[in-house]
Amino acid sequence: MQTISVSTPFFHYIYIGTAAERAGLAAPGVYSRFIETDSGNEYRWGGGAWQAIQASGVSNVATTGAGINIAASVDANNAIAANVDAAVPAATGLRLVGFAARESAATAAAATFMIINGATGATDSVVVPVELAANASTSGYFGPDGIACTAGISIRMVAGTADVSLFYKVVA
Repeated sequence: MQTISVSTPFFHYIYIGTAAERAGLAAPGVYSRFIETDSGNEYRWGGGAWQAIQASGVSNVATTGAGINIAASVDANNAIAANVDAAVPAATGLRLVGFAARESAATAAAATFMIINGATGATDSVVVPVELAANASTSGYFGPDGIACTAGISIRMVAGTADVSLFYKVVA
């Protein structure tokens, strides 16, 4: 399980892990969110329990007029060793708000990939280059505004094998 701490006037924690890891995490803090890598569901901590705010990439909260405040969705790509074209299709207002990645080769080895603003991994619009050591993981959070990627989000796999989750939203 990965934890991202966001320092604002209040501490915010974003947890990324499996449903089983979420079930074992008790009282994480008032401003906490949990994104399940196995289901894509998103939860927030409130009232002493985890509350679903997003299920399988489809928001279950009112989004009319939400603008930049709309909840993010996740696109999980497991054991990728080649480019992933249009992991997230092009859309007006598409924003990359974060990613989580881990090296996942059967025999541990370094992995390198790039997150691309484009319909294919072969395009030149590199948004985020990532290098992972053997058995390593990393994540990045680009704030609630994210990075504009209206041409779509693809992954260019340069070397190795990795699990890559892309956190994105489409802002009206």
